[in-house]
Amino acid sequence: MKRVLIAESIADAGVELLREHYEVDVGLNGDLADQIGAYDAIVIRSATKLTAEVLERADRLKVIGRAGVGVDNVDVETATRRGIVVANAPESTVVSAAEHTIGLLLALSRNIPQAYAALKEGRWERGRYGGIELEGKTLGVLGFGRIGQQVARRALGLGMRIVAYDPFVAKERFRELGAERVEAPEDVYGAADFLTRMTAILATIFVVLSITLAALATVERAPAKIDTSLVGKTATTAPEPAPAGNDPLAAAAAQGGAGSANGAAPQ
Repeated sequence: MKRVLIAESIADAGVELLREHYEVDVGLNGDLADQIGAYDAIVIRSATKLTAEVLERADRLKVIGRAGVGVDNVDVETATRRGIVVANAPESTVVSAAEHTIGLLLALSRNIPQAYAALKEGRWERGRYGGIELEGKTLGVLGFGRIGQQVARRALGLGMRIVAYDPFVAKERFRELGAERVEAPEDVYGAADFLTRMTAILATIFVVLSITLAALATVERAPAKIDTSLVGKTATTAPEPAPAGNDPLAAAAAQGGAGSANGAAPQ
């Protein structure tokens, strides 16, 4: 019988499904490199690193199952050379990420973290942390892939207007979801009360950041930003005044970002 190693925790239902067809071991008992040669397949999440050195010792391995989106913890080139299939689950976190983004949006608009911190300190400052309503406000979506589209669906349910940029998504898809498609990131920045960034590649984020800094220098009021780029970090930033026209950082970004308006990528 084929042997499967589940190196990290997954749902019990998944374990039982595999056990109906294969011999399954759950968890590591020692060094992975010493054990991997005994298995035909391995299921991992983000903590397990399948490097070239480890895969060179995987004599029986035929399949690597990544229970998640990214495969950056797998040496895909080595796996491919050895005839090992690398499969991921790109839809697995879409809903969770979209709901988390909406949660951040509500927290940002209603000053929930600040109000909570003040209340814990014994201060009831209702007037200071009242926040603003989302209905009628504009959400700018930079990157209109799987997650961006699900965020748009939920924001529309809150009565928001959606303005989105993504050169890789068909115009018809924007219309189907009720979002307004724009031709450049600068158009998103100029229209948005809140901005969510959905880009997956570090190099792309650098380009987008450069364009953002340059564009915000021309916008009278910088939008509140919700950073949900898939690089392991999530943050919210309260609205700030737009950078001054003579800001050297913005000027440098304008030079570095010239001609890069199509750099955004879908997740």
